[in-house]
Amino acid sequence: MAIDSDPRASRLHHGYDGKAGRTHVELVHVLTPEGDVELAKIHRAVNVDTDPDLEESLLDGSLNRDSKGRELAVAVVYHHPAARRFVLLIPTALAHEALRLRAQLMLRVAEEGTFVVPPYAIDCTTLVGLPALRALLGLRNTNVSVDTELDELRQREEVLARRLAELEAAQERLRERETTLEQLPDVGDDSQGVRYGGVAAGGWQEVQPLAATAMGATVVGAMPVAEAFAKAARDSGARSTTPPPLHPTRSSGQPPPLRKRSNTSFPAVRGVNDDQQTVVAPFPTAPEARAERSGPPPLPDAWAETVAVESLPPPLPRGTGTGTRPPPLPSEGDLLGVSSEDSDEQEPISPPENFDSMASGEMAFLVSPSPWLFVRFDEAPLDVHREHRDLLIQYQDHEGQPVVVLSLLLGYGENEQVHRAILNPLDRDAREVLEALQSAYQAKVSMYLDDDYLETRDVASLREGVVTQVLQRAATAKAPVQNWEDLVAQVWDNLPPVHSDDMPFGPPKRQAASTATILAAIERLSRWMHPAKLDEAALLYSVPDHVIEASTKRYLGAAASFGIALPPELVERAITHGVATDARALLRAQLTSFAKKVRDGSNDLDPEWTAANWQRLLESADRVGTEVDPDILQLSTDASDPAGHGKKSRTELHTALNKAAERVSAAEELLRRHDASSLPEIVQALTTLEPTEVARLMARVVQIGDEAGDAVLAGLNSPSPAVRQSAALALGRLRLRRALGPLLKLLQTENTDLWTEVARAIGEFGPSAVRTVTRAALESRSGDARFAQALAHLAIHGALGDVRKQEHASDGRLAKIARDASARVSRVKWEDAIVRDGGALPEPNPEAELAQDFFRELQSVPGL
Repeated sequence: MAIDSDPRASRLHHGYDGKAGRTHVELVHVLTPEGDVELAKIHRAVNVDTDPDLEESLLDGSLNRDSKGRELAVAVVYHHPAARRFVLLIPTALAHEALRLRAQLMLRVAEEGTFVVPPYAIDCTTLVGLPALRALLGLRNTNVSVDTELDELRQREEVLARRLAELEAAQERLRERETTLEQLPDVGDDSQGVRYGGVAAGGWQEVQPLAATAMGATVVGAMPVAEAFAKAARDSGARSTTPPPLHPTRSSGQPPPLRKRSNTSFPAVRGVNDDQQTVVAPFPTAPEARAERSGPPPLPDAWAETVAVESLPPPLPRGTGTGTRPPPLPSEGDLLGVSSEDSDEQEPISPPENFDSMASGEMAFLVSPSPWLFVRFDEAPLDVHREHRDLLIQYQDHEGQPVVVLSLLLGYGENEQVHRAILNPLDRDAREVLEALQSAYQAKVSMYLDDDYLETRDVASLREGVVTQVLQRAATAKAPVQNWEDLVAQVWDNLPPVHSDDMPFGPPKRQAASTATILAAIERLSRWMHPAKLDEAALLYSVPDHVIEASTKRYLGAAASFGIALPPELVERAITHGVATDARALLRAQLTSFAKKVRDGSNDLDPEWTAANWQRLLESADRVGTEVDPDILQLSTDASDPAGHGKKSRTELHTALNKAAERVSAAEELLRRHDASSLPEIVQALTTLEPTEVARLMARVVQIGDEAGDAVLAGLNSPSPAVRQSAALALGRLRLRRALGPLLKLLQTENTDLWTEVARAIGEFGPSAVRTVTRAALESRSGDARFAQALAHLAIHGALGDVRKQEHASDGRLAKIARDASARVSRVKWEDAIVRDGGALPEPNPEAELAQDFFRELQSVPGL
């Protein structure tokens, strides 16, 4: 088709890059005519430049349909940046919502403040119906959509015809039943008694207690068994006899154990706060059951056959949520003789045998017919545990042995619970789970409160590509280790984290865009745009490639708009993502944007970082051979660094580290340049500085990221207490797993009061460190107060539930440490907030004051 041009379009920004204009796919639940619920992918937006194949699907009417080809009424943004088209296409069924949907789209565009909005996006065209879009694009409308609608109408007519036939057959059966009832002999006085078989008021419900009493349950909406039989006997003049239970061998009247269940279609469901089971059970039809009972005389054989085949109540209504049912009743309690063929539910849904023996936080799984996860709650789950679910595939390599941690996240924030299963990707069952998730990243999650089934929910995402990477990495691993059980124990002691505050990939954060926030984002991005860190994002945090690419493009576009300098590797990515045509165009845009921010006062960087950004921009200009406008050059000169280290070489700066007057400014310059190779010399130089200077520089060391780990670990052995404390706090912020052991050692051996700050640093590791800390406590046999302090800090970082579980540990000493930690939580949380927020300390405390200096500097460093 011909592409027109918009003369108002910006030459720098080729199109609108905001989320509202990018191809966006969601998973939704769709209710089928048969009552099932299935997952379907829908497109909220289609970007023609990035996904041209989706344009054809949109224009021929095949986009946004379920597995049966039915159209889903979804408003779609059609975005063609090259043609300057930004169209909101609304299906005819939603024509009455056109104004509201357009307002919502414009609101999303307005709230995403990190992207320039070109005029064509502001002039968003709203169209109703696919023919209108085809006409706008100059395409001839075809009858494809009409034919599809006719097919849908025919399918609906067939479904209605089938239902009508079923209704007529049901009516015919009712007429036959009425005829049979009229021919039945009386079994007493109808006006006085309850006729056995359910022909009196209440129907089949009058006989429900037979099945319910056998399970020791309370019946809803029915007369108790003993009372019903006594009334029938009194009214008929016969002797009152209570019918025996259907299973005399089970005299306890209690429900069977959780794991011994069969496939009956009438499960027993226990509510979270119920004291008894509530059961709705139908009429027992087995001849043996009829022969055993006593009471009113039996009915004729003809009537018995009629009841057994035709007068059973309809099945209980199926839920429209997950399409699953709770685990079945025990085989010995199969009161109705209902076979597994009577149920159309997917099997198996009962947990595997090892579910009973699993500790809290562990998770069982099954492979067939699809990935199915089983988790247990010690306390009634909150709504957030049901509604917020995520599943991570976390890959680790232990001396050549590949290990996958399947981590299920339920809830969020302080209410988040993590349930895990350790998988060997070289094992057949584990590989089947991963291959199933590779095909469709979705699974069912069955939740239990102790041994009682609660419900089943779905968890789904778009992480199939991550599973592919995990399988490829596992295929290159060495031969498996001999003792898998020992390796699993090591993994449980060093569980991988499920979150990273430092990781830049993911949805944009709710914060105002400014030079400071964009610089912070670019600092984080530069730390993660290395092969090892990208592998960590994908294999440890399950971040798909498309999320990494989208986040990278978002940050780089914002950097161009706000004038934030980029390192060379990010410049190449910016060009690849279309932020600018080449490096020179990108640099000109950055210089112009940052000069504007400085002139109009909207630059919120402090003088030090303003000078650093100017210096990086000028270095980029020298590198690509671009002349800088004299006015801009003057602005950058006015903000030059007062120490005069900006132009010095690395060798000159190392020399300055040995001079007392220049030591701090030289270290700051090296850290500003992200010179990781200079960290050993910087950490060594910290031993001669004042405590406040040590805390300030160590906070800047954190900015370099994982590459700083070895140098900071060396700081734990420094003769300077300020360096040891600052190094511990820095390792807590970096959350390096290999640093947890040295920190625990320092916690036990430190002979000054700074051990309290080491406990604060350990708390940063969160729930995944609880097992390691408790094991260290058991092995040390001393230092109970220090371990209690560390557990209390872990508790305020999301591990409160894990710490409280240790209160019931079999080891009495460990249980006492956990109780001490729980008692400290409130005070530790209050004191920690004062230290991190810079509040007034209740009493003089040099270690807490130094920690305040450290956290205060962290808040001023971009990216931290």
